[in-house]
Amino acid sequence: PNGTYNWYVPGDSLSTSVYLNLTHNSDPSNVYNFSKKVRIAGKILPPFKPELNDVCTVNETCNIKWLTQGNILNVSLRCYVPGKTFDIASCAGSKGSEVSGYEWVIPNEVGIITNNATVRIIDNNDAQVYNYTPQFSIVPTFNITSPALGESLTANSNYTIRWNTFGQVNKVNLYYDTNNFAGAGTLIVSNLTDEQNYVWYVNDTLSNNVQLRVAYMDDERGYDDSPVFKI
Repeated sequence: PNGTYNWYVPGDSLSTSVYLNLTHNSDPSNVYNFSKKVRIAGKILPPFKPELNDVCTVNETCNIKWLTQGNILNVSLRCYVPGKTFDIASCAGSKGSEVSGYEWVIPNEVGIITNNATVRIIDNNDAQVYNYTPQFSIVPTFNITSPALGESLTANSNYTIRWNTFGQVNKVNLYYDTNNFAGAGTLIVSNLTDEQNYVWYVNDTLSNNVQLRVAYMDDERGYDDSPVFKI
């Protein structure tokens, strides 16, 4: 007679080449049949990190997380941005469920800056098993080198602001503030070509608690604040 059986597939039997053998209990050596070749595959599942619309920053750690169903021993991680792919690493499949997941330091490479990045997690033993994180952003980072901590700038005179940029950037915005950037700050200049310096005509807002901010024009979550200085 025809029959069915609900089999709970074990998670430690992942393979791309599996055959099922049906035998007769009273004569298994002579009465049997093999199935066609089948796959027993795991799954790569959410919750994922980065999450939707998260931001990761060049030269800083981006935590990549995932879960697995089945004994997926090793996975490959690849980051996709428009027009480019970055190979991140090969690591244990269980790494994604650890507290910090896989810690990827975003490289300072051409093409990495985007608001449309995603990471693909792929089973190294079965390329048909993969999944993607939600879309996230990668933004540049900056390091303001002038003015220095405690430096005194003279009101109503020119001063050259200097910074280093990490990540390919076309335009930046500059701000100053006297309240630790509790708000948006006061705009100095917008849509500035990033030449990593700007001659600022220092205003007459006299204060012992002034800071500058360099921000990526396309996504101001990429920024750096200077140390506190005086005007």
